[in-house]
Amino acid sequence: MTIAVLVKPNTPETEAERRDVLAAAQATGQQLLLFDASTEPEIATAFKSAAQRGAGALLVGSGPFFNSQREYIVSRAARYALPAMFNIAEAVAAGGLISYGTSLTDAYRQAGSGLP
Repeated sequence: MTIAVLVKPNTPETEAERRDVLAAAQATGQQLLLFDASTEPEIATAFKSAAQRGAGALLVGSGPFFNSQREYIVSRAARYALPAMFNIAEAVAAGGLISYGTSLTDAYRQAGSGLP
């Protein structure tokens, strides 16, 4: 299966994420399509290209940009019938298929619970 990966370019987190995803794909024999996106139109273009190139799933990178775009990404994933995996639970609440990370809302709540 070919997996599309959506990343925001030129951030320290993205470069480490990109390196780790490529290493995992190589170790498991998966084909990846990497797409850089830092605007909504670039996200739309990435989805169109991923669909045209036969992607069977999507992994959405981490970071505040993709968190702020989660509803848009979920709507694009539904439009292209592309199962999408995210790193935050809030994306699943917005309609994403699955997440493999924490809930930011719960993390903020827990961080504030120790304050007087």
